[in-house]
Amino acid sequence: MGEFVFRTGTTADGEAMLAVHLAAIHAIADRFYDSANRESWAFGLCADGYREEMAKGERFELALDSSGNVIAFCGVRDGEVQGLYVHPLAQGRGLGKALLQRAEARLAADGCSILPLTASLNARGFYEANGWQFIEQREHRSRGGLIQPVAAMQKAIGSEG
Repeated sequence: MGEFVFRTGTTADGEAMLAVHLAAIHAIADRFYDSANRESWAFGLCADGYREEMAKGERFELALDSSGNVIAFCGVRDGEVQGLYVHPLAQGRGLGKALLQRAEARLAADGCSILPLTASLNARGFYEANGWQFIEQREHRSRGGLIQPVAAMQKAIGSEG
């Protein structure tokens, strides 16, 4: 993991985060979400959106490669992981796990003990492998308006975890 650097996201990171977000969504296999669902999920994403989420209290942690390029990010707000995205070319190298551990530590420091999470179906196995418990499958309306299945999950952290 020495080739990666982690840092807090800033309002100047919107374009880089958008590129990672879109690449990760569009790389999802059809067995989880078809192209219409991926397009609906990505609908309306823009670089300014991350700045707006920061203004609402979301905190982003970024992973950068040795050239300083953003290759993954994770956001937390209101005691919950809001999203974790790794560029497809950087997947499988432990970045998602490292970002998730950093998010969990931040939330534990904030006093959270039970974390809820809404995960995409393709990410369910990743979260389960990292100690999260599947609660149920639910429906979620994407930014583009389509109803998509998602996984409701939770994890006990801190003194209870």
